Amino acid sequence: AREHGTLPADLESLVAAVPLLGAVPIDPYSGRPFHYDSDRRLLWSVGEDGISSGATESERLDGWRTGPLDLDDPTWIIPPPPGG
Repeated sequence: AREHGTLPADLESLVAAVPLLGAVPIDPYSGRPFHYDSDRRLLWSVGEDGISSGATESERLDGWRTGPLDLDDPTWIIPPPPGG
């Protein structure tokens, strides 16, 4: 799906699409799977406080971050495919 600019809907499907991952990644802070939002192209941890704030972020422009992410949740942006 990534080749077409979309991401799998859930982490299990993402792992199936990217065998290199091997298994659903576990958040070291919660002991549960990382949070994932395919629409926002984000993967995040609950962080040291153990509470997910939903990976809140500042405004985005054309899909790119224009300001800092919420520092309470360590967050990774999944970039669009080249040309996407």
